[in-house]
Amino acid sequence: MADPVVALHGFSDSAACWGPFLTRLGLPARTPDLLAHGGRRMPPGVAFGHDALVDDVLPAVEAAAAEGRRPVVLLGHSLGASTATGVAARAPQLVGLLVLEDPPWQPRSSARSDEAAERDNPHRPWLEGLQGTDHTGRRAWAEQRHPSWPADELDPWARSKAAVDLALFDAEQHW
Repeated sequence: MADPVVALHGFSDSAACWGPFLTRLGLPARTPDLLAHGGRRMPPGVAFGHDALVDDVLPAVEAAAAEGRRPVVLLGHSLGASTATGVAARAPQLVGLLVLEDPPWQPRSSARSDEAAERDNPHRPWLEGLQGTDHTGRRAWAEQRHPSWPADELDPWARSKAAVDLALFDAEQHW
């Protein structure tokens, strides 16, 4: 019996972004959409941050571990990597293997307050710009900037940008 796999996507991506990669590897996996991603609305009154993301995905990890009757292989990309690390720290009995790709950690010397990070966040104008164009325009943006990406990953990436709830930027930020 193979270990169950849970894959957590990066900021502004969606669960569908994992599809082509996991298919190439032949890995069935649970791929939950993070808060305010993949068409999910940002819940009112919830802070967008590490603890909220961990709280949100923990039930999917628990379900995968229970279904497989063993700890999961937990994959995380970028924001999903920091979330996966939080899950592993909070519930180590659920995680047999932790795989992190491009975690967004910074050295302590460059740590900033939540307020400074929120004020200087370049992601909102970037996403607003991408959401202001159509799927073809978003896909062309990715093709131009990432010519080495596999072609089958471009459409899910372009769709994911349109499916981010920009209300996450208006929520309190807790990192």
